[in-house]
Amino acid sequence: MTSARTLRAILFCSLLTACICGPVEDLRAQSSAVVLEAGREKFTVDQIAGAFEKNGAHDGKKFRELEYDSALAFLNLYANYRLKVQAAEDAGLADKQEIRDEIHSQRIQLAVPPAPHVGFLLERKLVDPSVGFSRSERMK
Repeated sequence: MTSARTLRAILFCSLLTACICGPVEDLRAQSSAVVLEAGREKFTVDQIAGAFEKNGAHDGKKFRELEYDSALAFLNLYANYRLKVQAAEDAGLADKQEIRDEIHSQRIQLAVPPAPHVGFLLERKLVDPSVGFSRSERMK
């Protein structure tokens, strides 16, 4: 777990530097600054913000609007995720047919689950916007 300790130290130093410069939202000017090193990968503020947006569980907040503790918690989760991805790549899991079959099966289940349920992806792309439109029409 030496790499995990090293990662946490780098993460802490990066965030400490950001805090000395100002709150997380002031990092806009430093969008190309590397704030996270996870194994072989380096991530800028913009890349982390993009990953945060893709995550979807953020109650409408942007990464740059987060409080220090919340930003640190997300960076820690994302760093651990990227380290696990690297470990899986190093182990050659992406090349195993059983893993590919499982990923394919999960993608199909996300898109089209058994009836009568609506798939997560369909719901997110079709149902959610319609509900939002209906809600906005009622508010008028």
